[in-house]
Amino acid sequence: MKDPVANGRAAAAAFGGAIAADPNFALAYARRSYFESYLQWYGVDRRGEVLAAAQSDAERALALQPDLGEAHLAMGYVHYWGHRAYDAALREFDLARASLPNNADAIAAIGYVRRRQGVATRGIPEMEQAMVLDPRDSTL
Repeated sequence: MKDPVANGRAAAAAFGGAIAADPNFALAYARRSYFESYLQWYGVDRRGEVLAAAQSDAERALALQPDLGEAHLAMGYVHYWGHRAYDAALREFDLARASLPNNADAIAAIGYVRRRQGVATRGIPEMEQAMVLDPRDSTL
């Protein structure tokens, strides 16, 4: 199994290639933003430029496609992982969930934020639903 950090960097680079090929590819901006936020959260690269790039990519995805659930998910992670702004993150994750009602990642994100807010029991229904939707995800 590859190193998750290497995987995150490789994914961000691959989405960068997709963006170079099509600068209007909203989903590629959203996914790159997610991986940039991931690198920030896990302490791999805490430079301010990485968080700024994650935010810029999420904003670009939303500008290109305002109803794209993955773009709201990406912006939610900018707020959650990048700024620790939990209320803003929940608003974005709720928008993502509305667009992607069966997306385990969007649903679990809500549970993770509620846990961070010190209300872990309020996040249990989301975590249980995410496990039903994606039972092979070992991170849930």
